[in-house]
Amino acid sequence: MLEVVYYVGASFDGFIADPAGGTEWMWPFSKNAPDEGFAARFASFDCLLLGSGTYEVAILHGGWSRTYAQKRSWVFTRRDLPVVDPSLELTREEPSRVVAALAEQGYRRAWLMGGGKLARSFLDQGLLTEVIVGLLPVILGQGIPLFAPSPRSAPLELREARSAGGIVFLTYDVRR
Repeated sequence: MLEVVYYVGASFDGFIADPAGGTEWMWPFSKNAPDEGFAARFASFDCLLLGSGTYEVAILHGGWSRTYAQKRSWVFTRRDLPVVDPSLELTREEPSRVVAALAEQGYRRAWLMGGGKLARSFLDQGLLTEVIVGLLPVILGQGIPLFAPSPRSAPLELREARSAGGIVFLTYDVRR
């Protein structure tokens, strides 16, 4: 089975981006926070999964970095977007089909980078195994939520809580 980990930064009031999709408000915190094991965590992922909005923000801010290009990546989109690196693949498939195909190909652990709609889709389809949120000390008031609204609830079990550089890192297992 493929483990899918939603690993994301969020404002204190639960937004992963401002209303326009911007994440510039995160930069001062990420520059001041220690690495917090990012390199080791990144190395633990076999592949990356992201929505089209997250992908567009990534390419807007310097293209697809060499770090991300080390991993095969799937962008969930219904639009024709530019493919800026051979490591990327655009897909119109449902998350459950992609996860099943990746598991068949031998992938073991995937980083779901965002966004909130895609994360909700993975959660509602029972595909998320873990949620890691870096809770930043800022209140945005509005924006793109950590998870898109849904009538379905999802129980989580706290595994770890720690803080570094003013950021609180919360790790949850998704209960089935």
